[in-house]
Amino acid sequence: MLTSSRCWGALAVLGCCGLLAGCTSGYKPPEGVTVTGVILLDGKPLEVPNRQAGLGNVEVILVPQGELATSGAEPFSDLAKENGSFTIAGPGDGIKPGKYKLVVHQQDKGYGSDMLQGEFSETNSPIEVEVPASKSGGKHDLGKMDLATFRKK
Repeated sequence: MLTSSRCWGALAVLGCCGLLAGCTSGYKPPEGVTVTGVILLDGKPLEVPNRQAGLGNVEVILVPQGELATSGAEPFSDLAKENGSFTIAGPGDGIKPGKYKLVVHQQDKGYGSDMLQGEFSETNSPIEVEVPASKSGGKHDLGKMDLATFRKK
């Protein structure tokens, strides 16, 4: 009798595991677009003191605009590499297509510092980009974006 109780207990545990596996294995995140590009200033990557110490970085953020913003879409970001390249993949398979404002912070003393003095902040950045729906499931390259061409004169 004790042996059959153990068998039923083991079968119950296996059955629960099977149910849990079945519930989670079918989930697939929404398909989006992976956005890539290179941030430059006067033709060169932005230099950041303290990068090796882990304090300095160049943060690139895509902030939803228009319908995306009103639908509750969240901003997505990446830290640019030393050559200025970045990849914003968002959750799952990319970000939602639509209009975004491109924000850049050149941080030399960690989060909150900005060597660009807010010139390309969420409030001030003049750079708007369109992530096309035709690129869903793939990549959209913004190419080389030189901040000097976007500066107010």
